[in-house]
Amino acid sequence: MDPRPAAAPIIGLQGNITANTVALQIAAGTSGAALRHFQSNIEARRNLPFLGRDDLLDRIAESLGDPQTDNVVILHGPPGVGKSELAREFGRRRRAYYPGGTFFIDASASTVAIDLARIGRTCLGIDFPPDLPFDDQALRTLFMLGQIPWLLILDNVQSEGAARPWLPPAGMPCHVVLTTLLDRWDNTWLTVPVRPLSDAVSLQLVEKLAGSEVLASVLTRLNTPRIISYELACHLADGAGWNEAEYARRLDACLDVHVSITRASAQACTRWAPA
Repeated sequence: MDPRPAAAPIIGLQGNITANTVALQIAAGTSGAALRHFQSNIEARRNLPFLGRDDLLDRIAESLGDPQTDNVVILHGPPGVGKSELAREFGRRRRAYYPGGTFFIDASASTVAIDLARIGRTCLGIDFPPDLPFDDQALRTLFMLGQIPWLLILDNVQSEGAARPWLPPAGMPCHVVLTTLLDRWDNTWLTVPVRPLSDAVSLQLVEKLAGSEVLASVLTRLNTPRIISYELACHLADGAGWNEAEYARRLDACLDVHVSITRASAQACTRWAPA
């Protein structure tokens, strides 16, 4: 006979938990305590290098302050400088400060409410009524998360108005990191400008991502060491295994794309574009 305590068929604990779930809890030695979903959707960095931004990580942490308080910081700068990865790395390194979770949402489209609702369902186990609008699902998720300190990253925010509905109310233990191309924010916002990596760090990044042979090819085709955007460096890392002609073709195409994305990116890229 199984000596373990039997579980009731249905237990009400932040929604319905089945007997199978409780059995797993008992088997794991949790004495019936609720299994907690993993509270993050930030991609792991794995073996990718992260260079030249430790000072900005410290500045973000100092700007946000105590995780028990509500606060917002804005990372702004030209395309391709690594704002999104900087925000993700902040979430990775500071995860222990946010027991409520660390979450990354693409705010470039009008889908923030949908993504927050998805977090509510998958990470918090909230059982929303099927006819509840996404905006209401998102708000329920925000207030459920707001019981203990948590971090929200809103990436590629297009306007101040688009971000405001998802900022924490006064007193909620929530920090928000916004990334944006917009550089005009008044003094009521905490801002951290993100500039292109230096020449030395840019080339070091390419070498770590793609190897010394790729770095030599880059220097040859760019004629002189120039600043290379974070995104371009990541694209160059895909060059392993290409023959010389294929690599040259893809490098030229990659440079063309990065130079022509927008007027702002073209201006930023002229420092490393081929002469």
